[in-house]
Amino acid sequence: MNSCADANYQTMNEDKTMKEGKTMNKGKTAKKAKTMNRIIYARYRQEEVQDFLKASGKQRLDILFAGATGVGKSSTLNSLITARVSDVGTGVDPETSAIKKYCLSRSINLWDTPGLGDSAEADARYETEILKLLHVKKSNADGTVSPLIDLVAIIVDGSSREMGTTFKLLTGRLKNLLATRKLLVLINQADCAMHTHRQVFWKNRKVASPELLTFLDEKAGSVMERIRESTGFDVERPLCYSAKYNFNIKKVYDRILDTMMH
Repeated sequence: MNSCADANYQTMNEDKTMKEGKTMNKGKTAKKAKTMNRIIYARYRQEEVQDFLKASGKQRLDILFAGATGVGKSSTLNSLITARVSDVGTGVDPETSAIKKYCLSRSINLWDTPGLGDSAEADARYETEILKLLHVKKSNADGTVSPLIDLVAIIVDGSSREMGTTFKLLTGRLKNLLATRKLLVLINQADCAMHTHRQVFWKNRKVASPELLTFLDEKAGSVMERIRESTGFDVERPLCYSAKYNFNIKKVYDRILDTMMH
């Protein structure tokens, strides 16, 4: 593809480190890129984070990821931490069976939760665990206490229109507590968003066509409106990404930080 045509495409691996990795030999690319990415997400914007913590009196920030089974919560954490710290389920089989905490950096913790939507019994059990965590308090550097979880990120499956589990999560037992937390909706699996229409994503080239980007923008608007109408939550326009192909992962992290610190 010539340079003019290239300008019409957005790369799925948009992080600078991944681009630099292309110049390495195949045997070292993945390992080197992973190490470089870890530096980005473990230290990226850390000065800004530390300034915020000092001003707010907090010692750390805690983000909880929640959503239906198979939406890619664990994959998202793996992409942010750039290591296989959380096992990934296949299909609709959940891999995470208990809430787990992962340290992204010295001041940021990520919490992975079990997928919802498998059965009423399992959902009741998992919601109880999430509810307990949302009630936990943490001590701050200024001597005050605040809720342990600063932000809840709800992950939605971009390859499906089904959002019943998400609506139930936002309107059920957790609703009142979620209303007191900063809330963020993210749409994963952007690479599969148009699989029922036509193939617009190429695994080898890892690029998204303008057609797919337009579709994703419309999808984000639709999800935002459906959540508002069905749950009453006035959420920010969701960000579409693909944890599998590292598409918009940096933007996901930026959105998380911006939401927590503003």
